[in-house]
Amino acid sequence: MAELALRGRPTRAKRCRTRFGGVVGRLLLLLVSAIAAIALVETLLHLAVAGRFAITEVVVQSDLSISRDELLQAAGLTGGLSYFDVHTEQIERRVASLPQVRSVSAEKSFPNRVTLAVEARRPVAVAFAESGGLTRPLVIDTEGVVFTRSAALINWELPVISGLRFEGDQLGTRLPERLHPLLESLGELRDASPQLLGQFSEFRVSGAAGSGIEVLAYPVAHRIPIRLGDHIGEDLLKYAIMILDLMKDSESLGVDVVELDFRSGQAVLRSGQE
Repeated sequence: MAELALRGRPTRAKRCRTRFGGVVGRLLLLLVSAIAAIALVETLLHLAVAGRFAITEVVVQSDLSISRDELLQAAGLTGGLSYFDVHTEQIERRVASLPQVRSVSAEKSFPNRVTLAVEARRPVAVAFAESGGLTRPLVIDTEGVVFTRSAALINWELPVISGLRFEGDQLGTRLPERLHPLLESLGELRDASPQLLGQFSEFRVSGAAGSGIEVLAYPVAHRIPIRLGDHIGEDLLKYAIMILDLMKDSESLGVDVVELDFRSGQAVLRSGQE
C-alpha cells in the first residue's frame, strides 16, 4: 500500500514541468492577444488615416493621345487611395509599360496630392509589316520603338523606312541598335529642318546583320536616289540636293546615272554599267 501511495504522488520534476507548461501557455495566450490587439489598432488607425489623408488631387501633365481616365487607370490611380497607399515606383512602372510612353515621373505631396508627368514618344518614321495577310503601318520613334499602328499618317508626313523585317507587328518592338544612328539623325532633321526632311519620301536600309548599315535615300523631286552611311547629316543632304538640282537630267551627262554615292563624303556618280 505504501508503495502504491508513493507511486501515485507527483514527483517534483513533474510538478515543475506542469507549472512551466502553464506559464508557457499563458505567455503564448498573452502574445497572441497582444498581436491581435496591435492588428486591431493598426486597422483602426489605417481607416482613420485613410479617410483623413485620402488622395483628392491628381495633377496630370501629359501629351499622350489617350484620355486622362485611361492614363489614371493604367497608373492604378483609380480612387480610394490614401497617401500611404501610393507608391510612385509602381506607378512609374505601370505607365512606362505603355508603348507610347517615352518617360514618366510620379511624385506625391503630403497630405493628398499626386503629380504624374508623362512624355509621349514622337514619331520619326513609318515602316510596314505584314500580319495576317494585311500590311500595317508601324510608327517608330528615335529610340527604335514601334509605339503605335495608324493608318492616319498623312498629317504626320513621315518618311518611310524600308528594308526592315518584322516578326508580326507587336507594339513595343525595338529595332536593332545598329539602326539607332539613322533614327537619331532623322529625329535631328525633324526638329531642326523639317522641310529638308520632307524632301525625301523613303530611306531604304541594307546591310548584313552584325555589320553597319547603308541607306538609300529617295528624294521626292528627283528620280536618282542618294546612297549614304548610317548617319544622315543636314549639311550632307543639302549638298546632295544641290548637286541633283544642278544635274537636272542625268542624260545630259551622257551617262545613265542610277544613284549618287556619298558614303565617302564626296559625290560619286554610279551608272547602270557598274
